[in-house]
Amino acid sequence: MFEFKKTGQQHKNKFMLRAGVAGLLALIGFGLLVFRFWVLQVERHEGLAARADSNRIAVVPIAPRRGEIVDRNGEVLARNY
Repeated sequence: MFEFKKTGQQHKNKFMLRAGVAGLLALIGFGLLVFRFWVLQVERHEGLAARADSNRIAVVPIAPRRGEIVDRNGEVLARNY
């Protein structure tokens, strides 16, 4: 009976070690994500905002369509030269 408790304690210690390592890795992963978000949102904000505005705003001249003005009989009253 004593050996059963000993092996149970060993399993518990092994589980606690694995859970601690997994928790530490998860904490490191979330820390890296938070650091990257900080870099993108705070440190590189101005450059990325300028790139987004230049990507979004484009000045494209559109020539207006102009045609002839005609009366009800189809005779030209005004032309665009």
